[in-house]
Amino acid sequence: MAVIRKRKTKKGIIYDVDFRFNGRRYILSTKTADLNLAKKIRDDIQGKIARGTFNMEEYEKKTIRLTQFFKDYFEFAKSFKKASTIYNERQYADQFIAYAGDVDLRTLSSPRLLDQWRVTFSSRISPATFNIHRRFLHAAFNVAIKWEYLETNPMASVQKAKPVEKRLFMTEQELRQVFKLIEDDLHKLRVHRHLSFLRRFRLLLVFLLSTGLRRKEAIKLKFSDVDMNRNLIHIKEEKTNRTRTLPMNKTARMVIESVGDEMFASINPDHASRKFGDYIERAKLEGFKLHSLRHTFATNLIAAGSDIYAVSRLLGHSDIRTSMIYAKANIDVLKRAVDQLESSTTVGLLVEATTSLIESPHPEEAIPQ
Repeated sequence: MAVIRKRKTKKGIIYDVDFRFNGRRYILSTKTADLNLAKKIRDDIQGKIARGTFNMEEYEKKTIRLTQFFKDYFEFAKSFKKASTIYNERQYADQFIAYAGDVDLRTLSSPRLLDQWRVTFSSRISPATFNIHRRFLHAAFNVAIKWEYLETNPMASVQKAKPVEKRLFMTEQELRQVFKLIEDDLHKLRVHRHLSFLRRFRLLLVFLLSTGLRRKEAIKLKFSDVDMNRNLIHIKEEKTNRTRTLPMNKTARMVIESVGDEMFASINPDHASRKFGDYIERAKLEGFKLHSLRHTFATNLIAAGSDIYAVSRLLGHSDIRTSMIYAKANIDVLKRAVDQLESSTTVGLLVEATTSLIESPHPEEAIPQ
């Protein structure tokens, strides 16, 4: 049986694991002064010995604690990730460490620990959010493999959470409800600055529905980014730092002419999202946010018969698979798609063949002998 022993060092207390393996006695340092963490390491060693999977060489290889690994990882990530992305990922890393402890990276090979993490964590957050956490950890541990701290990725055995299917786009009726509430407020407001904001906010919603732009893309847009002569909008993408060019329809042009050179610069992105959320709540709708207007734009394009590749280009997706979520058409679109087959030559031939079979009392007699 493995036991924990306390050892004094110049830096303070540290715990060792004392155990026997293959007839020999070993004392391995846990490299931690945390007794609970030392117990986890002891249990991991003891469990592997019992299962016959303990490998002494594994513990003698290059090793690192989770906290130090993530510190090194984020320093490395600064060279290719945005500061906002790293900020979010630090939260994911801290939450994982809070659950697993500041363990040796190699102890994460325990399926039981990761299965317990999955069950516990997925019960607190949505499936989509859980998958984001899992994707980050999988990517980070791939770097650990590259740096020779791991041989295999421990997250490979953790199943993704199955997303809950829900409608992302808004219907025409739902949009009418929201715009009716805004219109009512415009008739009630008396303070000029409140009126001015709400008018511009309403125009922002129309603009998002007409262009499919992200919230920040629309609010950061400058008048100099718009080519009024050729009806084009030039968007500098934050994620890729590239510029994509979009055609501008009549509605989007009318909005730009209405807001003038200032565009939407006076609107705070977070305030816009909260304001839209308030109207969604007042309309007694659920599950929608400002980003739903982008989904609505894309879904309407698909419903109108637009090619999925064209939709992908307009939305600025680098991967066509990202755009495929909008291809889940509603039943009316599916009906129109099936009805369109009636005009095809192939279906016409099938109709003729079916009609002749129905009209013949003995269809088999029509077959030449």
